[in-house]
Amino acid sequence: MGLLSALSSFFSRIPTFASRPGWIAARAVSLRLHQFPSDEEDGDEESNGKPRRRRCHPIFKILLFILALAGAAALFVRFFEVSRLPNFSRPSISYPYSVIPMWSTDREAAAVPVLGESSFDYGMYFPPQGNNYFPLVAPYNEPPRHRPKTPLFIAFTRNNAMLRQTVLGYIASGWPREDIVIVDNSGTADANNLKLLSDSNPFSLDYDLFRYRYGVSILQTSVLLNFAQLQNFMLRVAMARHWPYYFWSHMDVGILSHEEETPYTSFYERVLNVLNEAESSRLSGRSKWAVKFFNFDYLTLVNVDAWRHIGGWDVFIPYYTTDCDAYGRLRMLGYDIDRVGAGHIWDVANVVEDPEVKFFPPSSRPRSDKDGEAPNNAIEDDNAPNSERFKALRQELQKIQDDKMANSKGRNTWQNMQKGGKGEPWTYDPAGFQAAWWETADSGRKIFEHKWGGGGCDIFEQDKTMEDIWKDAEE
Repeated sequence: MGLLSALSSFFSRIPTFASRPGWIAARAVSLRLHQFPSDEEDGDEESNGKPRRRRCHPIFKILLFILALAGAAALFVRFFEVSRLPNFSRPSISYPYSVIPMWSTDREAAAVPVLGESSFDYGMYFPPQGNNYFPLVAPYNEPPRHRPKTPLFIAFTRNNAMLRQTVLGYIASGWPREDIVIVDNSGTADANNLKLLSDSNPFSLDYDLFRYRYGVSILQTSVLLNFAQLQNFMLRVAMARHWPYYFWSHMDVGILSHEEETPYTSFYERVLNVLNEAESSRLSGRSKWAVKFFNFDYLTLVNVDAWRHIGGWDVFIPYYTTDCDAYGRLRMLGYDIDRVGAGHIWDVANVVEDPEVKFFPPSSRPRSDKDGEAPNNAIEDDNAPNSERFKALRQELQKIQDDKMANSKGRNTWQNMQKGGKGEPWTYDPAGFQAAWWETADSGRKIFEHKWGGGGCDIFEQDKTMEDIWKDAEE
């Protein structure tokens, strides 16, 4: 008990315990290092008639168990080769750049936007909002559930109505809206997403319409880019996302499936067929393709790896003839330009009235109280390919294209349709923009001629080589 007395004396000097003298006594049993017999016990094991058990302290039991476990592990490692044991952990698969999977996993939501669901890049990416989008795609044009990702860039600079018609054409023809990315190249900083521009402003883009109603994404460029810079921008985004391919489209096109053909296959399904063949040939090495043109380059499939070899678009040739330069170099380096088809693609300079009504059957649009009752046979006819609605729209889009080609003012009159917005935030003077655009394009043509020593657009057919680039440039 000497140790217990010493502890009691020690704790009694501490004010907290000195005021509670019963604390030590109450816990005396727990502080004893030896167990002594009570008054009822005489301490004589022989007189008790039962042998006294030896108790092993729990800590010694734990130590013995650990030692036994360590010994067993040592013997296991000594007599067994660990490398031959089966690996039950999930394998970690690392894909090389060219075979990053573009297929969604079974656990991944089918309608995840192709650039993700949250903002990134300093707040310049705006994913779709909600999950109740309209108009609904006709049943015969719905994309297959199990499909690869098909990123589609559509660049915008001016004319919101033209862009709307193009986007609706792709959606109506089966292109998944979550794979469509509008590139806002208006050069108006955050004025569009903050709704600071009027509808008459040619650079105005309706973010709410495209994100909340149509369910497509918007990706802003940090500044106004010319056509060559836009091509490099899209390539860079694809590289950052590890896409082996992507699509891009002009925004002045009309899109329809070949509904007049039987058996019927939607525009998007035909695109998937082209993509499947393209990827098979690329991965197997059977074909060395760089781009696939759907009706010239109105819609283009791009092989990202090929452009790593070809190099970027020449930003000093900003508009016209920059494609002559890029595709000429492409062919010089042994890559192919394949021409493929998927459906109707019209080159247009105007819009149809009420495109939601004309591109989609009545059953795909939300009804309002003022809508009249349509005959059942009319609805059934319009919910099948090659309806009267389709035939009328095909004829109208063909006329718009014919008018564009016959216009003495040129093909791009749609770019200068809107005259408002002067003085609004981040808005370039509309008339001045058009004048500067053409002067810049003309300067690019001159640079192209100087770069290749003249001779016109088709530099490959003129037997030009990469050694001819800037041959006449002064040191």
